[in-house]
Amino acid sequence: MRNAEASYSRKRLRSIADEWREAYGDLEQPLNVLRDLDVRFSAKDVSERVLESLCINLMAGDIIAAHGRFVSECDLITRGGHYNNLRKTFLEILYIIGAIGVRFRKGGLYEWSFRNEPLLDYGALNDDTTFAIHPMLLRALNKRADPTSLV
Repeated sequence: MRNAEASYSRKRLRSIADEWREAYGDLEQPLNVLRDLDVRFSAKDVSERVLESLCINLMAGDIIAAHGRFVSECDLITRGGHYNNLRKTFLEILYIIGAIGVRFRKGGLYEWSFRNEPLLDYGALNDDTTFAIHPMLLRALNKRADPTSLV
């Protein structure tokens, strides 16, 4: 059962990246950033260090993958841009593709793009806002959590 669950999780991670590649470019590296975050995290946890590592991995990738929103944001950073724009892009896109959900207030339920709002209202984020990695991706990302608490 555990092997089947892990296999399904890996396939879902791959299919999300494939399904949205044309719209957003390389998603493997941004999705892999989730490995460095807790199952539940805040926007502040997506630090400049985390984003710098993402940019290095994207820019060091092959030329075919060197397109899309994340590469464009990283390119702007190399020319003096701010990590805040990349953080916003990271959270918005991962929410849109269903990799993460958002909870705007403590005690509230997590919202998911496929169930609630299809777009993340970045301006509505506050100090109580937390994000959660979707339960179907946890095994592929070597994460553990109680999935029922993420619904």
